[in-house]
Amino acid sequence: MSAIERDFAINEKKPAFWKGDFVLDWVYHVLSSFSKIMIVVMKSM
Repeated sequence: MSAIERDFAINEKKPAFWKGDFVLDWVYHVLSSFSKIMIVVMKSM
């Protein structure tokens, strides 16, 4: 079970109004991970 799947499973137990915050957190996490990868790629070029 991946971390994302676990987060979705936890999120399903929360009220609907939590879902917007969850999506924002997930998007922020993806963007921050992506930016870290891009920094590493740029340094290695």
